[in-house]
Amino acid sequence: MQLNNAKFSANGQCGYILKPEILCDENYMFEPHSTEPYPGVSRKQLLMRIISGQQLPKPPQSILGERGEIIDPYVEVEIVGVPIDCARRQTQTINDNGFNPVWDETMVFTLNLPELALVRFMVWDEDPIGRDFIGQKTLPFTSLVPGYRHIHLEGLDQASLFVHVSINSLTDKPSHKGLKKKSHSKPTLTRQMTIDTPERVVRKSSFINRLKRRSSMPNMLSGGRKPRTPL
Repeated sequence: MQLNNAKFSANGQCGYILKPEILCDENYMFEPHSTEPYPGVSRKQLLMRIISGQQLPKPPQSILGERGEIIDPYVEVEIVGVPIDCARRQTQTINDNGFNPVWDETMVFTLNLPELALVRFMVWDEDPIGRDFIGQKTLPFTSLVPGYRHIHLEGLDQASLFVHVSINSLTDKPSHKGLKKKSHSKPTLTRQMTIDTPERVVRKSSFINRLKRRSSMPNMLSGGRKPRTPL
């Protein structure tokens, strides 16, 4: 029911959700158990930074009962979708702090079919004998908005998680920007400028003669041999 409610929360529990485009294409052979990226689907990278928690209550089903012990919370983030996207990460445990525990840990997930992925946040209390469930919140990946967000645990009034969401697009195609600009040279204009006309030949020869005269002046001043007159 947690996953079902999360899936239909994107449209206000109306009961109808459009399928991804690849599932609507009759010519597309969709393999749900594929271990390779799906062609034609833009992959996404989810960076989930679990910063802190606020007013996490003691679980009612605690093993120690109503002794009023302070919880030792940790957060577990799970991706539910096609098998290639399913993954689970968890933070470290913060001892004796259910009021404002601080984790500040980042988790990275790769989603090959983002439209079918659900993100579930679960908060647990680590006990010496096991663990106790505190609360959870499940959201569709398409409903996540990048930035700093408060995730309110379902069924709890004040309990929440403070997180930062980053979403990047993964592409395997190399970028060719900038290469086209470098290829915009003008070799034809350069060749046309070097064509020797009769006027340019005369100017070129006179210019070369002047350069040779200037290069021979140091030798003449130092008593060296006078250079030959250029033909």
